[in-house]
Amino acid sequence: MCFAFFAFNDGGWSDQVLFRAVPRTPANGKAVTFNITGNGFFSAMGIPVVEGRTYNAQDLVNSPKVAGINQTMARRFFPNGSAIGQHFGIGDTPDHPGEIEVIGVLKDAKYSLSTKVP
Repeated sequence: MCFAFFAFNDGGWSDQVLFRAVPRTPANGKAVTFNITGNGFFSAMGIPVVEGRTYNAQDLVNSPKVAGINQTMARRFFPNGSAIGQHFGIGDTPDHPGEIEVIGVLKDAKYSLSTKVP
């Protein structure tokens, strides 16, 4: 299963995430918005990869869960290092902490409806 995580935007689902070895703080304790996406999503949306990779043929339903996150989320949780290879769970106290691996950092972009007035 593939996820795309966008920090602090409108649209999609939202919930808290908890990264392994990253204590929750007021700065990173806010909910993040996410969508379930797949291979080709970021290229179709014109969102370039800043670091790492996007989904590929090996990222299947039976494969370990992976995610692409945006630059804002990467900076929020990993201000002094790379987010690539980090693991997290979804929810205030995730049932499966660390089940999703960050494989890519994507350029910040508008993720909500283009008809929305800024």
